[in-house]
This record gives sequence, C-alpha cells and structure tokens, in this order.
Amino acid sequence: MSDRMKMNPPPLWHVLGLPDSVVAASPDGREALTEFALKEGAAKAVPIDTAQIVVSEQVRYKCQYGCRYFQRNKMCPPNTPPVAEFRDVVRRYQKALLVRAEPEILHELILKLEREAFLLGHPLALGLLEGPCSLCEKCPGPNAPCLQPEKARPSMEAMAIDVFRTCANAGLELQILTDRAEPYLATGLILF
Repeated sequence: MSDRMKMNPPPLWHVLGLPDSVVAASPDGREALTEFALKEGAAKAVPIDTAQIVVSEQVRYKCQYGCRYFQRNKMCPPNTPPVAEFRDVVRRYQKALLVRAEPEILHELILKLEREAFLLGHPLALGLLEGPCSLCEKCPGPNAPCLQPEKARPSMEAMAIDVFRTCANAGLELQILTDRAEPYLATGLILF
C-alpha cells in the first residue's frame, strides 16, 4: 500500500460502492421493509427520506466528551468515519427506515432488516443501532480486530446522527428518561 493511500484512504461512499451522485428517491422497498419490521417485532417502523436525517458535529463531540465507550469500543469514535464523510454517505442513499423496538431485540432486528433490504434489491443496505455495540462481553479494543464484524454495527450517535432531531423530522417524539429502570423503546436506522 502506498504512503498516499495510507494518508488519504478512499471515501466511505466509494468503499461501499455507492454512486457518485444522488439518485432520485423511489418508494420501492419502503412498504415491504416497514411491514417486515413490524412482523419481526418492531413497535414502530417509519420510512423517511434521507434528507430528514440530521448529521451533526455536535453529536460527535457528545460522544467524545461524555461517553465512557469513546476510544474503547470498535464501533465508537474515533473508529468511525469523519462526520463530513458520513454526511456525504447518507446523501448517497435513497431511502431510510427508522425503527423503534424493545432494546433486547433491536440489534438482531436491525441485522434482519439489513438482510431483508438486501433481498429486496438494496445490496448496500446499512443498519445502525442505538448506543454502543455490546455483542462481546469485552471489546478487544482499538488495536485488535473486531471479534464479530459480520454482526457489529455502529450506533447512530457514533456516526454523528442527531437521533432526537431525526426522529422529530419523521414525526416520532422521543422522551428523555430520568430513571434508567423505566422501560423504553430503542431506536435503529436502516439506510438503503
């Protein structure tokens, strides 16, 4: 690998094989994926335009200054792409689906939805979760490979998505919980 490649890796959108320009959005797949999400246990599934997804540097700063997983989890910053690069990636997707589900099933549900979107003709579907990856009892850390790369997904927050504003844009009102024991629905996102 040349020194130039080490210093300037290709943009994430190029690595994922996304088109150079944004393609006009089409409704195909949204209804089928929404129905599939509800059938698989989602409490809510709301199709949204990718323009409704708010990507903000402020969210990345909140990860950096306030989250104990920063630099400790392979799916958390600084192991995630730069904010501007991910914002560009979001623009290259045509559709998205916001999902609300019980926290215990969200990760598996997002993986199922990602696969279903693939089967519906969206091979570059990408699922994002809420909160840090918790697949392994202990993350191997920044200098070791991920132990479950086929299942590990970053959180929306790690990718700098403002979950509150994005949900509000989709008509979903999130409540701030003051008691950690209070039941809640976790939020996930599928880009396709």
